[in-house]
This record gives sequence, C-alpha cells and structure tokens, in this order.
Amino acid sequence: MRKGILCLLTVYAGAAPAQRPGGPAPTATGGARPQIRPIGVVTQLKTGSPTLKTDSGPELEVALSEGISALRVPPEAKDLKAATPITVGDISLGDRVLIRGRASDDQKSVAAASVIVMAKTDLEKAREAEQVRSWFQEPSEIWEQQ
Repeated sequence: MRKGILCLLTVYAGAAPAQRPGGPAPTATGGARPQIRPIGVVTQLKTGSPTLKTDSGPELEVALSEGISALRVPPEAKDLKAATPITVGDISLGDRVLIRGRASDDQKSVAAASVIVMAKTDLEKAREAEQVRSWFQEPSEIWEQQ
C-alpha cells in the first residue's frame, strides 16, 4: 500500500524534484517564487486555511480558494484515473494531502493551486485490510506448534 501511495504521489509530482519549505528563495532580481509540493497530514482546520504537518517536518498554513482543483484518491491508486473531484470543504483532520502551490516569502504558508487528498478513513480501512491479508498469509505460532 505504501508503495502505491508513493507511486501515485510521484506520478502527480512529475519528474521535477519537489521544492520543500526552506528551499531556494526568490531571486534578488524579483523572480517568481518557486512551486513547492509539500506532502503531509492535516492537523488543523480553519475555513479556507488548513494547517499541514509536512513529512519533512515544518507546519504550513495552506490557503485554499474555492476554485482550486481538489481530488480524492483511494489508497490503492497508482495514478489519478480513480480520482474523484471534491470541494475544499470535504478535507478533514487527519487526511493525507499533497499540495501544489507557491510558498510565501517566509516559507510558512503556501497558496495552493491544486490538492490531492487521501482520506484518513480510507487509509485506515486500507491498513486494516492489509493487516488481515498479512495475518492470513503468514503462519501463526499456533500452526507452527502443531
């Protein structure tokens, strides 16, 4: 399952390396801020501005407008073919998200251009199913003793 999540996020992120908060700053000549693609878990929800605890460490405040592209994908998806469009209001605490957008000058917030969401409930169900499968595939101590 983790391999599937990683594959999906890699496909979405594209071939370019993802920029993390704290990455390169805008150029002194006034160049545009770089696009970043932070991945993490939603830890706080405020209207139009959830907080994301990134896998790389820092927390980011995410500015979401109603017009952005938001997709929900199942945990077993390896691409975006199974994605379903959602609204910003469908994002919940504990959901895993991939944000694509531009970081603020202080690198503490990001204006999202698109969001891919894996719902916390879907991830929990997938983990439970994986545990059940592994339990039946691996011999238990009871069977080994006989």
